[in-house]
Amino acid sequence: MFQLLPASHFSNSSSESWFRDTANNLCLTEDSLIMGTSVSLPISLTVDAWELRCRFNKGRYWERLQANEFNMRTKSKQANPAYRLGPGGLSQEVYYIHRTTGIQIARVHQLVKADGTLGGGGKPDPKELLIDSTLYHLHSGSGIAGDIKRDPSLRYNAAWLQWVYKLWRKIKCLQLGGKMTTRHE
Repeated sequence: MFQLLPASHFSNSSSESWFRDTANNLCLTEDSLIMGTSVSLPISLTVDAWELRCRFNKGRYWERLQANEFNMRTKSKQANPAYRLGPGGLSQEVYYIHRTTGIQIARVHQLVKADGTLGGGGKPDPKELLIDSTLYHLHSGSGIAGDIKRDPSLRYNAAWLQWVYKLWRKIKCLQLGGKMTTRHE
């Protein structure tokens, strides 16, 4: 029987995922043995960027963060000039933390202009999302193979095939079953 440590005990390394942090931070305590507390590890599902964004948007996680439903932890660094954010632009990794349980719900990347507005399309780009006991995260890998896993529309060379694929993904997002929001009370 295990007890999850709160998000404040997570590693500060941005290269480690939530899932690895959670697995590494499980601890067996006397209290959990006595009280019979049992917490299972989340199921890890690798998905492409489109499905992750669909789940993130349908669950309204960004709006819920703005409504103070979650706590936020941010790691910022100077943005690459290629992003054209202007002087003072930042690249941020943002963690959405459940207010009462301290469990990390999402990890996103966002670009912030000097005036405080979001660049890069105006919305955060989700990298990991915990919905109930399932952790959705992006395919990893580099080169063209990794790029195609993250964005399968790249396998189609013809513009009309990419358009058809993207239309199919929109329909699939509308039909995507299961819960889109999380409750970690």
